[in-house]
Amino acid sequence: MVLQVFGIIMARRRKQKIEQIRQLARKDLKLYSDRGYAGLHFDIVSQILLRLPVEDLLRCKSVCTKWYELIKEPDFISMQVNNAICQPSRIILAPRSLYHRYRYEDPTNALFLIGKGKGTTIPVKNLKLNCYYRIAGSCNGLLCIASTYINDKPVYIYNPITRECKKLPEIDPKYFKTDGVLFGFGFDTIHKKYKVICVYRPYYWDTDYYEGNVTESPVTAGVIITEGESSWRQLEFPYQINFQYGSETVFLDGAFHWMIDTEDPRHPTSGSERILALDVRNEEFHTINIPPSIVLPDSLILINLAGYLAFVESTLDTSSQIWQIVGSETNGRQIFRYSCKCVSETDRLNYFCRLLNMSTDGCYYYQATERLQQYRSISQQSPKPCDHLALYNPEKDQSFFLNMHGIPRSFHTVFFTPTLVSPEAIYFPPKSLVEMRRNQFSS
Repeated sequence: MVLQVFGIIMARRRKQKIEQIRQLARKDLKLYSDRGYAGLHFDIVSQILLRLPVEDLLRCKSVCTKWYELIKEPDFISMQVNNAICQPSRIILAPRSLYHRYRYEDPTNALFLIGKGKGTTIPVKNLKLNCYYRIAGSCNGLLCIASTYINDKPVYIYNPITRECKKLPEIDPKYFKTDGVLFGFGFDTIHKKYKVICVYRPYYWDTDYYEGNVTESPVTAGVIITEGESSWRQLEFPYQINFQYGSETVFLDGAFHWMIDTEDPRHPTSGSERILALDVRNEEFHTINIPPSIVLPDSLILINLAGYLAFVESTLDTSSQIWQIVGSETNGRQIFRYSCKCVSETDRLNYFCRLLNMSTDGCYYYQATERLQQYRSISQQSPKPCDHLALYNPEKDQSFFLNMHGIPRSFHTVFFTPTLVSPEAIYFPPKSLVEMRRNQFSS
């Protein structure tokens, strides 16, 4: 009984002591705010803030007016971006219902930021997305969210940390009689402007097709828009792009990259051209050639692997092969081949594995999707395959699932760098009256 009373007294004293400390902290904070930086040099405060995670920087904006103004300055944001690029990338999971065509499931207007073994929900309801949208690219902490099925829907640039968004000018619907769409999002470091590209493969209808007379189909086409422009411009591609499942636009080293469709008989290559690149500075195309002596399988996907282009193999086997391209045309390119051991089977379930990226400690992230043993029609409410984020440690030769709470059952994985860049600062002027009339006459 005496010990219980003593415990209650000590708890009350601790509570009073904590309250006294809080009151003193409030007084010091007010004095600190009134005096600006309380004697600290501006550069010192700036360097201290730059070392904080972006989530903490958002909280620091509420400390005082001077901090708010400092964190909002373009120069500070630019320095924060440069610091963030040197840090490990973060992972965002987008539910498959956000970008895939599951009729029996309502779309989830939320993203999930991975950290400390769990997923933090980031609402995106203000974008009014539907199940046809997906994250099409990431650059400087911004996400490009676009539709890959409904082609008359707007394209958004979104910061998942600040939750600010920007709606891009609409694309002319006449461009979108297509059977494949790939978006890309990048930044021109020379002119300090963002660019968004939409690559598509036009439908080609010919009345002679059904009579056996096939006319040559047009190659891949595209439209592009640069920050400061009011409308999209057309691009002509010199090669046919591979639009197979899993293909994406890879932005790296100031250029957009795509895999070339080497099996297109209507637009043959010499055999060595495997990657088509578009420089964002001058919008000129060039190819990255692979020596014919290096034999690559058909089921490949092009990704950004730790800052280098890489061909990766999507497989049902126990290991996925990697061909990483290091160097440049000037300095000479080298191709290194690795293997990533995957979890191919657990509890009698088979998995379709796809390599995603490499961590700073040399481990490989990959996504394992359950392979359904029995196929049912959508009307029978067939179960949606479950996705797992997994990791392979080459030093220990171990591969395992990363079990986390608060993440969707099925998802698409995106790596990005959290920053304070505001999409609202990216300016796309409205169309002029002359442009609107010109478009009306051309259509």
